[in-house]
Amino acid sequence: MFDIFHQEPIILGYVHRALHGETIATTINLRNFTWDVRYIPVLDAGGVLTGVIGVAADITERRRAEESLREKERQLRQIIDLVPHMIFARDMDGRYLLVNQSVANAYETTVDAITGSRCHEWHRVPAELKKFLQDDQEVMTTGLAKFIAEDMFTDAQGKQHTLQTSKIPLAWDGGVKTAVLGVSVDITERKQAEEALRQAQKLESLGILAGGVAHDFNNLLVAILGQTSLALVRLPKESPARQAIEKATRAAERAADLTRQLLAYSGRGHFEVQPLNLNTLLQENLHLFEVAVSKNVLLRPEFTEPLPLIEADAGQMQQIIMNLILNGADAIGSETGTVTVVTSVQSIDANDRRHWRYTGEPLSPGQYVSLEVHDSGQGMDSQTLSKIFDPFFTTKKTGRGLGLAAVLGIVRGHRGGIRVYSEVGKGTTFKILFPAIAQSSANVSHAESAAESITQSGLILVIDDEQSVRETAADILQEEGFVVVSAVDGQQGLEMYQERMEEILLVLLDLSMPGLSGEETFRHLRQLNPDVHVILSSGYNQVEATRHFVGKGLAGFLQKPYSAQQLATEIRKRLNLL
Repeated sequence: MFDIFHQEPIILGYVHRALHGETIATTINLRNFTWDVRYIPVLDAGGVLTGVIGVAADITERRRAEESLREKERQLRQIIDLVPHMIFARDMDGRYLLVNQSVANAYETTVDAITGSRCHEWHRVPAELKKFLQDDQEVMTTGLAKFIAEDMFTDAQGKQHTLQTSKIPLAWDGGVKTAVLGVSVDITERKQAEEALRQAQKLESLGILAGGVAHDFNNLLVAILGQTSLALVRLPKESPARQAIEKATRAAERAADLTRQLLAYSGRGHFEVQPLNLNTLLQENLHLFEVAVSKNVLLRPEFTEPLPLIEADAGQMQQIIMNLILNGADAIGSETGTVTVVTSVQSIDANDRRHWRYTGEPLSPGQYVSLEVHDSGQGMDSQTLSKIFDPFFTTKKTGRGLGLAAVLGIVRGHRGGIRVYSEVGKGTTFKILFPAIAQSSANVSHAESAAESITQSGLILVIDDEQSVRETAADILQEEGFVVVSAVDGQQGLEMYQERMEEILLVLLDLSMPGLSGEETFRHLRQLNPDVHVILSSGYNQVEATRHFVGKGLAGFLQKPYSAQQLATEIRKRLNLL
């Protein structure tokens, strides 16, 4: 030994230790081979050491195979840990035989900590755990794969996810044990996106219906309000019919309020947009909001200063705030509670999908002004929460169910976003975002073209497909001293204008008509006379109705329904008679 291995001191060292009575078992690398070495002291009958038995087995190939296997395991581990889905294997006792990093992340632990432990030690929701293990048992018992379209999973932070899981039977530990191998894909965001799309489609359909009904109803209200207000002008103050007509006028105005709410829901309400500081609006109206809620409800403002300006209609913003505050106060009921109104600034990126579930329109990246209204009321369950923006849905004994529907329409009309958080017994929060404007420029206004000053007479052309509207407008304007001609559609209106172009001072044009639309009719009128004075009339809001007319010389806009005084005032203003 000492002659052969005189250049291998490590071997000689083992031999020396064995000659002193120590049993050696080790692995050594020698001359490009790996050896499993044993040195065993040999004792005679009297216990005296007489020699050493040495056994060396060449395990080079076995070690290479083991290292190759370990390398493959490392590669497999890297692969499954890179997969963003949860991969796991569990045995009959619910013990984890294999997990990847995604599973460990969900439980906020490590792969090593969870491997070998039972799932009961990590999953804290009994109903979910029971479902997982039942599916495992079914797969292991039947030997058949199983696909679970939707599984609810609550992570370590208490956040609930929707998973789509595939499970197959798995032979483990050389086929001795039966296990289940599963892959779970988190489809939470996809489900939310699908729900947002369904909600948007539903709201869009309802919005189109509401907008169409309101538009047609507005045409009827033009006739009712116009004729009743005209009758009041013509009746002497002592007339016994005056009181009845005033009641009819008030009823028509309340009907007009309903149509405004329907139009607001459809996103086509009457907006007068201008740069607006939401804090200023809230501070100026805070006392009104406080009066509107019962004394057991504390209204608490929390405003961020300075707050960027937004482009908004002040009246519509008041409607949003009042609706949300009153809803919060109603949720509190007769108990003592708090409604908190918070303003802040928030940046939205292109990946943020949370605030357009209800509006259906992705928010443009940038800075937004946030309005939050929190209440400490009874909260809502998921079923109620899914219907709160539906028109005519209400949880109140009295109410039309248009308040939140109108809020949603106003938010959509202002290109904003909305998010709702609610939990039964823990209150509700409405969070609304409006795009901030970069600078506080002068108030947004629409240029008004002025006609030459004329006497209180002249010819006006009314183009509207509704006979009642044409008749009402003609009656009102004739009462004011004008001569009126009317056309039933755009084509007839163009023919009339071409015949009497020199006489016609102004055209009152309806936006929505069969055949030639208001926009097409306006374009043809401008071709006939670039200086034509046109007042557009519509039941839709000014922004919606006039967005295709910007910079094209529109003289003005008149919101339907209008009274005799509103029509006369608008005509006179445009003809410089005031």
